[in-house]
Amino acid sequence: MTTSQKTKYLSTTALSKELKMNVKQVFKILLDNNLVKRVDDNWGLTEKGENIRK
Repeated sequence: MTTSQKTKYLSTTALSKELKMNVKQVFKILLDNNLVKRVDDNWGLTEKGENIRK
């Protein structure tokens, strides 16, 4: 990826709106598939989650 290319991240709220799903359902899918993890007081992508966007 070049420096001119930027990855756009969606919040789970925005993602749930795009998918027309409840936020809790989206979080459950992400957690069940090991795509996100809790880091201190924030959520972040796991290595598996990072690799999906590549």
